[in-house]
Amino acid sequence: MNRSPKLCSISPPIVCGGNTCPAGVKKLERFDSFFRSQSLAWLFFGTMVLAIIVGFFDYLTGYEVTLWPFYSIPVVLMLWFGNRSLAIVISVVSTGAWWWADRASGHVYSSEWLRLWDAMVRLMFFCLVIFAGWTFRQ
Repeated sequence: MNRSPKLCSISPPIVCGGNTCPAGVKKLERFDSFFRSQSLAWLFFGTMVLAIIVGFFDYLTGYEVTLWPFYSIPVVLMLWFGNRSLAIVISVVSTGAWWWADRASGHVYSSEWLRLWDAMVRLMFFCLVIFAGWTFRQ
């Protein structure tokens, strides 16, 4: 079930005063092994729920405070531990969650086309995140 490179393969092992890994690296390894042990279906469902949760918090904060960068967290998780195709689906879900939060929070545009433009800009941002993450992962 190994779908992406392990954390330790990205950089050489860290040696600190006789200890092979500091506590922070061990926590990252636990995080890494947890997500690697999940099925692709669970990972997809979990990242979709996470995108919706970010959208709900975005709604609670209102349209004057943006949580836009946080929508990329489920996209990156799906890309790194899942696959690129499903990361694109999660980016569309994240864009939809932003659209709902923006509309439900009462943000009024002079034209509805401007909301559509903002949604497309966010989707392009998520696609750039996918491209950068995929390139880095290679």
